Amino acid sequence: MKKGKAGIPAAALTLFCLLALALPASAYDTVVYRPLRLEGADRIATAIEVARYGWEKEGAFRVVIVPANQENLIDSVAVAPLATQFDAPILLTDKNKLDPRVRMELQNWGTHTVYAVGGLSDGLIAELRGMAGVYVEVIRGRDRWETSRLLNARMSAPEGAFVVGYNSVADALMISSFAGKNSYRVVLADRNGAVDMSQLIGSRIYLLGDERTVAGVDAAKIPGGVVVRIAEFEKTIYDRNWEVLRTFNFDYDYVFVANGDSLVDALSVSSLAGRTGAPIAFANKYHVPAMEFGQFEGNLRMHLSKCIILGGPSVLDDQVMQDLTFVREIPKE
Repeated sequence: MKKGKAGIPAAALTLFCLLALALPASAYDTVVYRPLRLEGADRIATAIEVARYGWEKEGAFRVVIVPANQENLIDSVAVAPLATQFDAPILLTDKNKLDPRVRMELQNWGTHTVYAVGGLSDGLIAELRGMAGVYVEVIRGRDRWETSRLLNARMSAPEGAFVVGYNSVADALMISSFAGKNSYRVVLADRNGAVDMSQLIGSRIYLLGDERTVAGVDAAKIPGGVVVRIAEFEKTIYDRNWEVLRTFNFDYDYVFVANGDSLVDALSVSSLAGRTGAPIAFANKYHVPAMEFGQFEGNLRMHLSKCIILGGPSVLDDQVMQDLTFVREIPKE
């Protein structure tokens, strides 16, 4: 038998070529959507990378600075809506000394106003005030409740409020971008779950968690207001995170993924996420629990979301990158 190229029979080769010519060219391109990872050598550097990503083009003329240590995160539960309103990135530093990397960013951006929030030392405040052309406003109360009240007082025209429990940093951060986008306060209940009614401003009040952490609120005492409890029966922060993602109308053009155990990267990205009302999804080191729900993955695919993972592989493993990678057929232009 006569052979074609590479030993293929001539008749078979001819048939293959005719079939190839007969088949229509695909009208679709296959596009792989992979997450972007924003990471630094440590949490301070990761926060800087987040700020550069969001504000590098126009500069960050206002900046919020908070302590980088885990135990001071509770002082910052109400910071995201205010930072969003100011269009200010949130940077981290050691509470006793201004990190030189942060100082450099402030200088490079031409920052003129710094909001120093929570348990930053007087020495660090003095360092900031020693920078030429920088005005420093200190927002720091005697305790976490007073700090949150001071932050809320600086917000203009709040539309409503979220109430979270005494130690509920995760709950505050999972609703932070929605609160920022829609001008909601974040109010901290006391140790027994009692709520300061004077802080509940606006037409809609959300109580996040059960009555052990956030006590009931009489809607009749809020003129024209509606009180809604969410995530009442969700025991873990990942369950509550999914309940929040399911309940509220987030903008899925972007999705930010942060470690739900350390939480500090979620704080760093909260004002950037608040710009559009993008969701913040929590992951453990190896998995995004919300991916177990088809609705979350469906939103990623439908909106062709740009997923941004916060922190290096020691914070969120490459398995998380794989979880959030998907393929889509896009019509050719």
